[in-house]
Amino acid sequence: MHALRVSVNNHTDDSTIAIRACARIFGGGCMTNALRFEVPGIPVAKGRARVTTIGGHARAYTPAKTVAYESTVALMARQAMGASSPMGGPLAVSIVATWPIPPSWPKKRQQAAQWKSSKPDADNVAKAIGDGCNGVVWADDSQIVDLRCVKRYGQIPGVVVEVCAA
Repeated sequence: MHALRVSVNNHTDDSTIAIRACARIFGGGCMTNALRFEVPGIPVAKGRARVTTIGGHARAYTPAKTVAYESTVALMARQAMGASSPMGGPLAVSIVATWPIPPSWPKKRQQAAQWKSSKPDADNVAKAIGDGCNGVVWADDSQIVDLRCVKRYGQIPGVVVEVCAA
């Protein structure tokens, strides 16, 4: 396994979290057609579609919090892509989602905080990122053939997304 340094949330983190998340997928790092961008703030998971009735007809809609977060993801991805068109072909995607350490935790637990094993589910975080990148980074998230999503605690919340050809 190659050592790979990954910038996570505006500081360099060469811990095994980032190395395992990225080196496994990218074989030590993408050499060509690589894209990396960060989404600041606390990660948001894809919310379930809600159903309401209007005029006696059922209507499904996506929760506002999910729509807002996917828009933020799309904005950050668009900035990273510049004038490039969406990537084609099969893609490998690495997502490192970082939540703030709860200040209510005892100091000893705060210092030991590493993995976030509570809600939200990693697959729902990946869905929100994937849907936000549709039409910007890739034509459709069905192009993702290799996906890794890591949930962790850190000082600065945010999501780091790395994409390259599989």
